[in-house]
Amino acid sequence: HPYEGQEGVPLAKWLIDGLKAAPYTDTPFKRAVYWCNVFPPEVYEEMARYWIPFQLMHRDMKSGKSKLVSHRYAGARYKTSLQEFLKIPSAEGHKRWTHFDKSRQIWEKVGSVLFSKEFEKALWDKMGITQKWLFRDSRIQSDRAGTSGYSIGVHPDISKKIVTMMFYFPSGTKEKKTQQASEFGTCLHTPEQYQKRSKFDGQSECAAKFMYLPNSGFSFTVSKSSYHSVQPRKQSSGLRRTFMLNWYKAQWVN
Repeated sequence: HPYEGQEGVPLAKWLIDGLKAAPYTDTPFKRAVYWCNVFPPEVYEEMARYWIPFQLMHRDMKSGKSKLVSHRYAGARYKTSLQEFLKIPSAEGHKRWTHFDKSRQIWEKVGSVLFSKEFEKALWDKMGITQKWLFRDSRIQSDRAGTSGYSIGVHPDISKKIVTMMFYFPSGTKEKKTQQASEFGTCLHTPEQYQKRSKFDGQSECAAKFMYLPNSGFSFTVSKSSYHSVQPRKQSSGLRRTFMLNWYKAQWVN
């Protein structure tokens, strides 16, 4: 479901109009939206080109057993928040990465819209949310499989979360992106599928999947039954690059 935005439209209007036009589903849980052409092509290309490198991220060594298989996850994720990245002094950032200033410019531009009152109102209206948020965060993530592989088992997300949103940034050759499209997608599950999940890696059959396509994204409201996962993948699959935003009803530190 690509959004057909017009060239030259301001970024805020493009993002808000695209969200409003995105189709939604209440199956297998309420409510989820997925759409393509999320950002204007030139903006997406800059975000992908100036994706934050490992040396400016943190290596995540945690392994929450409720949703992640420790031997397949710990140490495989590198992440930072948009807020953390933008706080890095220009001189320090440029010393560690020659493209720091260009990256900071595009990410600051995008963040100012996604965390604006106008965009958040459009998201709340789209998702049918009435509850006010008390805390929000963002995560720019690069996941790579170790020698034993990588997976995120079926889980509903923490109860403190109101809504989550994620954007995809595939990388590599054309053949690699084709391979990643389904393999790196986000599976949605029914409660029955959750109950039948594997005791080894937390996996189960998908009821639906948000494909991992360039310039695509999704959002869903979080509930006790918002079950989702990422299926197992091999070391040769490449990086799974995602940009995630979360809104919470209580303070949360990840």
